[in-house]
Amino acid sequence: MTLRALGHDDEPFLIGLYASTRPAELAALAATPDVAAAFARSQATLQQRAYVEAYPGASFDLVIVDGRPAGRLYVDRAAGEIRLIEIALLPAFRGVGIGTHLVGELVAEASTRGVPVVLHVDVANPAQRLYRRLGFVAAAPGEVHIPMRWDPLAA
Repeated sequence: MTLRALGHDDEPFLIGLYASTRPAELAALAATPDVAAAFARSQATLQQRAYVEAYPGASFDLVIVDGRPAGRLYVDRAAGEIRLIEIALLPAFRGVGIGTHLVGELVAEASTRGVPVVLHVDVANPAQRLYRRLGFVAAAPGEVHIPMRWDPLAA
């Protein structure tokens, strides 16, 4: 597994990845496959633009497994924290330890730097179990997203 910086040619992959993380939402909103594809494309493009504007110094990487794109990892390394902006994997790569490895590397980096790792997770996202297992705690309740934090002082 390796990481590589996003390039312009990665847009089709990112659109497919976006769609793979929201199958129920796309099914509910789109009457036809063409409408679903157009919606996924527009939302993926807007989301990517918003991340780049909000975190101009962040690393926006593709996760490559056995030479194939498997997901994305977006991380902002600020002076006082490491922010996990987004981690997403295609369904075939979920539940096999890739997310655990990637988040574990961020935790190890944060431990070395003496800074927390912060993130927001959707209230319905099963990745909450992963984050809790790695020592993240909910920083506050959330109705849509839960802010979570791993703190080196608490670890």
